[in-house]
Amino acid sequence: MTLEEMLDELPKACNAGTKKNSKGYKETWVGYKLHLDVADGQIPISCILTSASLHDSQAAIPLASITAQRVTNLYDLMDSAYDAAAIHEHSRGLGHIPLSTSIRAATRPSRRNCKPNRSDANCSAIAAPKTCATANAPPWSE
Repeated sequence: MTLEEMLDELPKACNAGTKKNSKGYKETWVGYKLHLDVADGQIPISCILTSASLHDSQAAIPLASITAQRVTNLYDLMDSAYDAAAIHEHSRGLGHIPLSTSIRAATRPSRRNCKPNRSDANCSAIAAPKTCATANAPPWSE
């Protein structure tokens, strides 16, 4: 699918978006959502304006494609909202290394059964990375 086709499939009508915040409370907004791809120092490289209800992950592939036409970068740093196999594959296809906060969190040592000052194999074991969720994957990733 071409970049133009991917952009045409994204909803652009004014509507309401809703999500739970970090404290578990529902937040709602009406209007649009501006998706930005930024470089170090928060310098905007590319953007896409969509309906407020669009999940961030659904704009990731077209946004990365626009950015790849404008700059040369080695890494794609993203938060857990973008932790989908299709997004990581697209990043690798562009010659980038995808870095996701959820993968970093999944590889932290597990301290569940550790007592203070205890240093055995169970306390220093690294948890296996979690499987990527693709429930909100964009339609062109199937």
